[in-house]
Amino acid sequence: MFIIKYILFSFIFFTNNTYTIDKVYEGKIFYNFVLYEDELYVSSNKGVFKIESSNNNSLLIFNKDVTGPVKTDFTKNNDFKVKFETPVVEIKPPTFLNAITDYAFFNNSLFIIRRGKLVSFKKLSYEYSPYESVRSITKNTVGSYNGVFINGKKLKKLKYTDGQIKEFDSITFVCYKGLLSYENNKETIIYRGNDKRNEKKYGNIYDIFLINHPNYLVISSNGLYNYNSEMNTFDLIYSTQKKIIPARVNKNDNKIGNNGFFSFVDKNELISINVNTLETKTLGNWLENNVDDILLCDVEPKNIYTISGNKYLLHYKTSSDGLELVEKTPINLTAHTISDFGNLIFLSGNNGLSIYDKNKRKMFDGYILDEFNKNAVYKSGNEISFGSIHGVYSFKNLKEFSKNLIFTDFKIEKSYKSEFFFFLIALFILITVVVKKYTSSNKINVSREKLVLNIKNFIQNNLNSVTLKMLEDEFDLAYYEINSLDKDFKPAVFIKNSRKIKAQKMFFDKKSMSEIAQKTGYSETYLLKNKTKFINKNYNL
Repeated sequence: MFIIKYILFSFIFFTNNTYTIDKVYEGKIFYNFVLYEDELYVSSNKGVFKIESSNNNSLLIFNKDVTGPVKTDFTKNNDFKVKFETPVVEIKPPTFLNAITDYAFFNNSLFIIRRGKLVSFKKLSYEYSPYESVRSITKNTVGSYNGVFINGKKLKKLKYTDGQIKEFDSITFVCYKGLLSYENNKETIIYRGNDKRNEKKYGNIYDIFLINHPNYLVISSNGLYNYNSEMNTFDLIYSTQKKIIPARVNKNDNKIGNNGFFSFVDKNELISINVNTLETKTLGNWLENNVDDILLCDVEPKNIYTISGNKYLLHYKTSSDGLELVEKTPINLTAHTISDFGNLIFLSGNNGLSIYDKNKRKMFDGYILDEFNKNAVYKSGNEISFGSIHGVYSFKNLKEFSKNLIFTDFKIEKSYKSEFFFFLIALFILITVVVKKYTSSNKINVSREKLVLNIKNFIQNNLNSVTLKMLEDEFDLAYYEINSLDKDFKPAVFIKNSRKIKAQKMFFDKKSMSEIAQKTGYSETYLLKNKTKFINKNYNL
């Protein structure tokens, strides 16, 4: 019976859901769970506790006098308080502590007891797929620094992309500074971007929209072009003043139409262009408020949301007098990309994904802690996906997610997922890792000097993608522990300086900007902006 029970548990845990470790409860020996009237209780050697889901699954003492395992069938006393009874034959250690003894699913959390330890897991609201620095996502494609994948197939002519990928019926375009088309399993380089070998000077292309086939609106560093795919011609229709930031629309529609209008920000002005008449109209400007990204809400006419200076979410309403600022909401984590679904606004940035509820006017900072890439977002129907330096995070059911989102901060640690045929092995590994991680006082039995050297080598070998979180996971140490190994070694400073040194050396070796970006983790935009610093031998590291 025991085996059947935990085979069922393992099947549910590993095949239907993905969970992440939330917390480990220390200082007690736990025995079993009791679920009564939508409340979850857990017995221990220090009494019976109620699990408070409304307070981040904290333990509240319920009955300190009842210790040891308790019956799962119990009644109320005259005061209508739950009365626990210990079993007639008490199960005693060490037999009790040898394996998983109980588990419970409760309010989107999973609780297990193994060897007397109580561990809680949060049910993840998203799916995760690992890739190396994802820069663009569509329904069937992923563009990353490790290649461009269409229907799972890696393209041969492109090593990476840092621009957008767009699917239009049978044809897919990849904007990689140049422009590549993929149709009928054939890759065709249309334009290579600005370089010394190329006589055409259309700038560096980073996005494309469909007007009406064969005409497409291409966004480049030069401005807006009308690209005719049959004639293979690029006609400039708007010259940029600074940089074009296309306005994201609620429905995420990449088709403009012959008589449609295309809205964008250029030099902090909101501009609309009629793609047929080429007439432009300035809708408003932000003056002192620098615009990093912009969202037009077609389900909320006249409502506009922007990210300003990476630190603020600004809500505007349009009127005959221009733009009226409605609300300014601070973002604790930096943000550079904005998208939405219903009442939720998603804000992704270099250090996390935050979520803002327009109705509740509440911000959930750091719902996912990772480094997200700019404009790496794709929305279709009830789904939305975000690209980070580590992979793709996908919310598959936004309607359900928006209903269940609770605005309580929690730190996402590590997710564990396995196929059905490996669930028993995966379960054993998971529990072993949990117990080892949280019970071992001497986590890595090597000298401090050797450990620091190992960490430095790991950083150097993963310089383009390493994060402090990666160091914690790799060496099974909290950041403060790593930071205190050696007074002369600060990992954040070491990563920063190592990237500068690597970039500087590659500049002196005449390496291409794209190669330097791939090896160091810097964006090409950043490298171009700071090139003079890197080639200066006196650059302060």
